[in-house]
Amino acid sequence: MASTYPYSKLPDRSIRLLRLLPSRGRESPIHGKMICCPLPHDILEDGLYEALSYVWGSPDDPRCIHLQDDDLLGHGTTRPSSGVLSVTRNLHEALIRLRHAHVDRILWIDAICINQADIEERNQQVAIMAQIYATASRVLVWLGEDNGDGSEEALDEILAKAKETPDSKMKTSESSSNELIALLQRPWFRRVWILQEVAAARSILVMCGARTIDGHSFHLGVTAALQDVEQEKPPAAMRLMQDTFLRRYHLPADQGRFALGIAPLPDLLDSYMTSEATDPRDKVFALIGLASGDLVGSGLMADYSLALGELVKRLCSFCFGTALTVGCFGVEEQVALLRGTGHVLGRV
Repeated sequence: MASTYPYSKLPDRSIRLLRLLPSRGRESPIHGKMICCPLPHDILEDGLYEALSYVWGSPDDPRCIHLQDDDLLGHGTTRPSSGVLSVTRNLHEALIRLRHAHVDRILWIDAICINQADIEERNQQVAIMAQIYATASRVLVWLGEDNGDGSEEALDEILAKAKETPDSKMKTSESSSNELIALLQRPWFRRVWILQEVAAARSILVMCGARTIDGHSFHLGVTAALQDVEQEKPPAAMRLMQDTFLRRYHLPADQGRFALGIAPLPDLLDSYMTSEATDPRDKVFALIGLASGDLVGSGLMADYSLALGELVKRLCSFCFGTALTVGCFGVEEQVALLRGTGHVLGRV
């Protein structure tokens, strides 16, 4: 039995990239090589990799992929490592779809390129994820395999809607509306991290099973199709996808971090409070890369050693000032009680 892939320590200001090796057979095992890439580097500045946006999915029924070190850039470890890495079924299915038949494909995928067992590394990598997605040549949105709910047909309908003109516009049929709703109810649209991944993207390719559609057409088609669907609002990610090609990214000299600068953090928390995360701390960490303003000294930067209750206290102090006292209680301290001058202000 193959041993587990041993991650080497990642140097400061570096990321890993996956070189996905080709195969002509869908059933062939997944093989890849890990590239250690310092920041900045030409491979990043030139956008020679793609970043995957997806949902990890259920940990049940995991699959194995085969990895080994590749010192392609001359900055890797002196001792190459190899082994297997366990990934979720959803990610494994994405890798099968992403794998080319004859050429390598260079990707950034969080579950593979970040050593999830190393909290210090996770903190460092999460802090630069907005930059990682913004530097990628393209963000690949993986909605999952076709599961018989008509999702692939929905993508065909979305593309047709995107190509409509005022003279050729037709009302979306009931069956197509149901397929569209099923597609938009997939877990990807509820995940909090996708907000940053979409907002940072240079360009987007949406994938569902064997179907693909560019992000601009996806946005146009979904918006047009939903006009015929009563009481169905566009997912939160659609608003960010709309501005993908117009948004400017900058790193203010006094801010010390890569900033998308979309809105102040309190506004983002209010707008996207219903987004989901397996780890409740991610409902804050995932929005830091979107936020404007100086957050470096806020105590809110990604730190997975920080207890949820302490994070909530820091968040409340940041949003409301130090005149409040904050008490956290309940299961995993997910209830915060805010007190001002003798009055309970609310429950979050």
